[in-house]
Amino acid sequence: MALKNCRECGTEVSDQAKTCPRCGIKNPVKRTSIVAKILAVIIATPIIIAVLGKITSNDKDVSTSASATPAAQVTAPQADELPKTQWQYTSDPDSMGKGTIYFAANVSTSTLDFKFPYTGEQHATLSLRKHPRQGNDVLISIERGQFVCMIDRCSVLVRFDDGESVRFNAVEPSDHSTTALFLTPFDKFYSRMLKAKRVRIQADFFQEGSRTLDFDVAGFDTTKISGAK
Repeated sequence: MALKNCRECGTEVSDQAKTCPRCGIKNPVKRTSIVAKILAVIIATPIIIAVLGKITSNDKDVSTSASATPAAQVTAPQADELPKTQWQYTSDPDSMGKGTIYFAANVSTSTLDFKFPYTGEQHATLSLRKHPRQGNDVLISIERGQFVCMIDRCSVLVRFDDGESVRFNAVEPSDHSTTALFLTPFDKFYSRMLKAKRVRIQADFFQEGSRTLDFDVAGFDTTKISGAK
């Protein structure tokens, strides 16, 4: 047993405590959930890829500038001509041997900055998962803070491009993590997202009111999440 700070008021409490003796919040010690671990992998992967890609790109630029002729430089593709997308894709084999689990993650173009104890600029993540046994999921998550949602369900507003806002049901993860929500139904969200370039999601946050999460969803590659070639 160890003492850790309450995620709400900062009071030292046991890491096994179910409520904080000072502020009364449930689960005062933040535990790393399975959902959080999955999101950490999804978010870390594109960052590593981006850094390595930038290093490789810089090396190529140095080599090209030293040896390329003016004609070759004119015909080389420009950076603004390359396809751009916010999406990053990963996949893992199902532990029960039933196929492959596919993930697609999109980091928000907007940022959040909450009051203490969740201060500091942060991004939200929109994730899609296709699981051979557990079905398909839409997940929105933040790095720190608390979504406001009842134990059974709540709702969020979603706007695709400049269309009318649509209300989607939302539920907490099974471990009751406060930093993530599953949106349903998947098929309704997925079909509309495929036709959109921008998705805005408005959700309620503890002591912060309603905030809007903005995602650039253009360029989504359906083959990367369906396994099709």
